Amino acid sequence: MSEQTSSKKNELSLVTSIFEWFQGFFQKTGQITVVPIMTYEEALKYFIQERPKNNPQIKKGAISRQKHSKGYLLAWAFLDQDEELVSDDNGNPYGRQLIAQKLDKELAETFGDSDLIVVQ
Repeated sequence: MSEQTSSKKNELSLVTSIFEWFQGFFQKTGQITVVPIMTYEEALKYFIQERPKNNPQIKKGAISRQKHSKGYLLAWAFLDQDEELVSDDNGNPYGRQLIAQKLDKELAETFGDSDLIVVQ
């Protein structure tokens, strides 16, 4: 298997994990925030401002997107060194989800043809 094929499989697996988590969250709460626009700056600021304290497992962050009837379903998650979701003591992954009606140009360009952005 080529490195590019392996990378795409890993990306798909991570996106799937994040959205499975999202679906579970939505089923529990039945609600999700809708914002008119998500900017690149706001998207990355979340990882700085909301990073769980005192959790050395967290090495990266990920933002995934999925088309939605109202725009884009976005999910932020914190990852370990193996790009697995990091969870709290109750088994709930750290992160958030929301629907953005639009993405600003910089965020849309950063996603490009991918549905995942991984940041360190």
